[in-house]
Amino acid sequence: MAIPVTWGVVAALWIVMLIGDALHLPGRVLDVLPFSATPILPAEQMTWTPLIIMMATAAMLAWAGLARFTRRDVQPG
Repeated sequence: MAIPVTWGVVAALWIVMLIGDALHLPGRVLDVLPFSATPILPAEQMTWTPLIIMMATAAMLAWAGLARFTRRDVQPG
């Protein structure tokens, strides 16, 4: 169940990123998306702050997932 939900969220974010300008969404909404935080190299200057924040967020989510994985309720055999 978690895998389709995760891919659904990624797809929704991607679609909002693609058609956000056509829908006249505010810049604040588009700036929250993770796709807008990564610089487009070499057209833009490299900024490390958003990348470090995204890596820290990914590490925390991975840690929380692994911690939850160890406490799952699955019976062997």
